[in-house]
Amino acid sequence: MKIQGFKPRPCQKEFLLSPARFKVISAGRRFGKTIAALNWILEGALNHRGWNCMWVAPTYRQSRYAFKRLMSALRLSGGMSIISRVSESDMVIEFINHSLVSFRTAENYDNLRAEGINRLVIDEAARIPKAAWEEVLRPAISDTGGDVMFISTPKGRNWFYHLWLMGKNPEYPEYQSWQFPSSDNPKIRPEDIELARKTLPENVFKQEFMAEFIEEGGEVVPNVDVCIVLPELIATKEPGRQYYGGIDLARKRDYTVITILDDELRLIDFCRFTGVNWDIQKEKIAEMVRKYDALTLVDQTGVGDPIVQELLLSDVYVRGFTFTAEKKRSLVQNLIFGFGEKKIQLANITILIEELKALDYKQSESGNISYQAPEGMTDDCVMSLALAYWAATREAWPGVRSI
Repeated sequence: MKIQGFKPRPCQKEFLLSPARFKVISAGRRFGKTIAALNWILEGALNHRGWNCMWVAPTYRQSRYAFKRLMSALRLSGGMSIISRVSESDMVIEFINHSLVSFRTAENYDNLRAEGINRLVIDEAARIPKAAWEEVLRPAISDTGGDVMFISTPKGRNWFYHLWLMGKNPEYPEYQSWQFPSSDNPKIRPEDIELARKTLPENVFKQEFMAEFIEEGGEVVPNVDVCIVLPELIATKEPGRQYYGGIDLARKRDYTVITILDDELRLIDFCRFTGVNWDIQKEKIAEMVRKYDALTLVDQTGVGDPIVQELLLSDVYVRGFTFTAEKKRSLVQNLIFGFGEKKIQLANITILIEELKALDYKQSESGNISYQAPEGMTDDCVMSLALAYWAATREAWPGVRSI
């Protein structure tokens, strides 16, 4: 029996039919590794009486997703008749041949210590602690001779990478490794992958879509040094030019940052300050916006909303930009694209350059990318520049040509 609608592609058949005991699959997002692994673990449970099969994911939510997906597939395939018991709370399926498939999490991996496992899937293995495999799960397959499928997108060159290398080394014949980009899934539109290539940081795209193992320390924003081409800030309005501003407002101990770009995407003025009351900040913002007659976006999230309203009442023409997770991602990715195309021209402003080079990202359980400063740093300068660049390249201003 197999999950309804699942017809393995040739690349999936490679690892599903491989006799290797340890299968290590590095695959890009949406390649189809989860559905293939669910079929593999189901095949083990149904074809071997009394087998203990286990699916381990980094978090409860990811494990729950796989459990629900298998249960839904069994219902659609008419497979409920071969099930003797289901525990929704424990995420355990018992079949009439006394085999079990349980879905567990590695969040508290000591809880995985149990009797032997005959077939094991480690989902998003690169995001599971090395000790969960070496200290708990590896011993659980020793007495059974159990087989394991590791499925994951890479996360640097951690323990999953070393397992993958073992699968390429003839000295470890029980291991076999594969590497598949997201583009191997014909359901993913080529133009969507191309859009991801253009808008994501190069190392993020290579890791998440190409399934490449990237060395730690790669910069999210490319070409920062290449774009430092201005000897100093011009800080002067030139006749006939259009100017664009981005303002990131301070919160708690953060900084308010004002960035001005001209219509050649040159950073011509920059101001950063903290510990200043709102009235003085509004005066400084009004001064900078009026000096350049800049079309300006202001972060109006939370406390920023009344600031924007007061600026407008003072005849300072600005637009508010409310940050959501999706909007911030789009804002930063637009900036990354600008640096990727080497469109932005910078002076060597130390704090801005440091923030650009330090900007980090993380991947959510659902696969979404988010951007933030590393612990102990801020990203105020980056977000101010991103707002100014969005104002210059993406915002629709009446009667103003686009870049």
